[in-house]
Amino acid sequence: MHVFSKTTDLFFLHMLRRNLMGNNFSASFPPTFSELKNLQQLYISDSVGEQYSFPNLSTIESLTTLTLRNCSIKTGIPDWIWKIPQLEYLDLSFNNLSGVIPETGPKSLKFIFLRKNKLTGTIPAWVKDYPYVDLSENHFNLSQINKTNPNLNLFACCFNEAEEVAKQDQVDLHCKNGAQLDDHLYINCGGESVSVNGNVYEADVHENGGSTFFMSNNSNWGYSSMGTFLWAKRNRYTLNDVCEVHTGDAELYGTARLSSISLKYYGFCLVPGTYKVILHFAEISSRKYRLSHGKTRRVFDVEIQEEKVLTNFNIEAEVEAQTVNEPITREFSAEVRNNLLEIHLYWSGKGSILYPSDNYGPLISAITVTLDQSHLSLEVLVGISGSALLFLILFIVFSWMYQDKLRQEELELIEFYPGGLYNYRKIKAATNNFHDGCRLGEGGFGTVYKGTLLDGTAIAVKKLSTTKEGMNEFVEKSRAIAGMKHPNLVTLMGCCAGKNQLLLIYEYIGTKSLEDALFGSEELRARLDWPTRYRICLGLAEGLTFLHEGSKLEIIHGNIKPANILLDDDLNPKIYDFGFAKLYHKQKSEGTMSYTAPEVKDRALEANADVYSFGVVMLILVSGMKIKTPRAGGDTEYLVDEAQIKNRRGHLMDLVDQNLNYVWEEAEMILRLAIQCIDSPPFRPTMSTIVKILRKERSIETILIKPKGD
Repeated sequence: MHVFSKTTDLFFLHMLRRNLMGNNFSASFPPTFSELKNLQQLYISDSVGEQYSFPNLSTIESLTTLTLRNCSIKTGIPDWIWKIPQLEYLDLSFNNLSGVIPETGPKSLKFIFLRKNKLTGTIPAWVKDYPYVDLSENHFNLSQINKTNPNLNLFACCFNEAEEVAKQDQVDLHCKNGAQLDDHLYINCGGESVSVNGNVYEADVHENGGSTFFMSNNSNWGYSSMGTFLWAKRNRYTLNDVCEVHTGDAELYGTARLSSISLKYYGFCLVPGTYKVILHFAEISSRKYRLSHGKTRRVFDVEIQEEKVLTNFNIEAEVEAQTVNEPITREFSAEVRNNLLEIHLYWSGKGSILYPSDNYGPLISAITVTLDQSHLSLEVLVGISGSALLFLILFIVFSWMYQDKLRQEELELIEFYPGGLYNYRKIKAATNNFHDGCRLGEGGFGTVYKGTLLDGTAIAVKKLSTTKEGMNEFVEKSRAIAGMKHPNLVTLMGCCAGKNQLLLIYEYIGTKSLEDALFGSEELRARLDWPTRYRICLGLAEGLTFLHEGSKLEIIHGNIKPANILLDDDLNPKIYDFGFAKLYHKQKSEGTMSYTAPEVKDRALEANADVYSFGVVMLILVSGMKIKTPRAGGDTEYLVDEAQIKNRRGHLMDLVDQNLNYVWEEAEMILRLAIQCIDSPPFRPTMSTIVKILRKERSIETILIKPKGD
């Protein structure tokens, strides 16, 4: 493991090109980077420390190439990046970058790689006009881009699947509406369709790979490729060479697909279960370079389902004989739970890059994926059959065999899970029979327990009671929202329902809620500085926008309050317990009244009721005050009333917690926005409008209601 040092900086001070890739630096970027006035190319990748921020390169106007890939950078992209006058190549992929990208495009850039970050906002129209742009695997909102550039990669870029930009590029779109599920996948990487050992390996001959997502004709697999060969005369992403392999599957090794940085293959619509994944390799890059430069080598990493299975993999080094065309296979086991398999081949900067100029980056000849029959459970076999009749027969037989062990109410439970099955007994076992020691607390409408599944997955189980008449509605609602993904929502993984009882299985985030952070331990409260509170406001707004507008049906939370907002380890907000309030309001006339819009008791629940509750939460975040505070004499002071009084008197900023080192303009904007949210329904803004204001893409002045006579 290495660290940046002053001696190292002095050595490089007058160099025009600085390559520090693949060195596993553990320290933060040194401030002396800003002294490299003549630097033209800077490459840093795969640092292992927590960088958090950018190096200051704003003074280096000669910079043409900048790579800061997989460096754990957690800030926004600084504005000066887009203003470097000669910058042509920008790779900031595989970080944790947040914020938005500018609405005006940079003048000199040709290559913009921002894959797998946490960028938000709207994708600007200018990206379609640049040669290579990769915005895949981010958190952007909807975009109206007419995607005509084959090297504009928007795969899994956005949350709104209904928009045109996302229809062809969403990771889970292709397995909806009862799509046929497969238990195998065969791909001849870089080559035409071939039949080997009775299995048809599908063709993979698409030429693009600089920044592209490709979907196969039957939508059962695809690949996402990023990176150009900077020192090559031309970019090639498929290879075809004379194959000297004489094994029975030789046809698989005459071609290959390669990428200079990142190559991800996806298997879509796979039956849930354990799979054998065989990766086929043969080094078939240009032979003349291998003969004239014997030290050249290709080194890359491989991940399957985001777990690293090969590190610094060198195809030629793995060959026992000296014939470089001898094939190599590596077999792995992978668990598929949500119908999706991901195989990622990644170049971290190690190995040769100059001799030959295209002899670096991952390369693969074929992929074989088959369901491991030895790991099939009864539930998976049922899922594969897809037959309701078979399910009923198996269920009856199973019940008959174990009727002395199973309680009747458990047999009557129905269960479902997107891409697999849960059953009541497993959830019961995971929570130790809903033991009090596993109890996390009381949530809205039910009791929450922590559980651990057999595979080690931690879950939070909410145990609800409902009427028999409401059961079907709950099942349909659960089916609609289960598996829905957003960084500011707690994912509902599945449910079991029956006997007037509903079990909701959520991903386990932890036990810290916003209420705990605001009014709990001093240590946790100290972490809620102003930037964190502002980020929580924005995250909540983005999560509610997704519920209201980003999913296929309008979902109303109906009980937004600090206790229903969980915080992960980085204090990012996760909205919990959404989607069911509308059903409960048919039976109960009120949620948590201090946070609930006043009109709810008289009419049906609507989306703007969430806006009201969001406004109350913003008041609490900025003021640090509880929703109600006891007064002398037994009276109670309500924060909402106090805020409206101070606003009328022109003293709204008196509400700000004076212990915060806050930004005046931001605090004022949030408070004024909160006042607008708690106004009567016609005057409340939508959550998407609130997001734009908090992102500073729109002025709050455009929504403020002016008093009559002004």
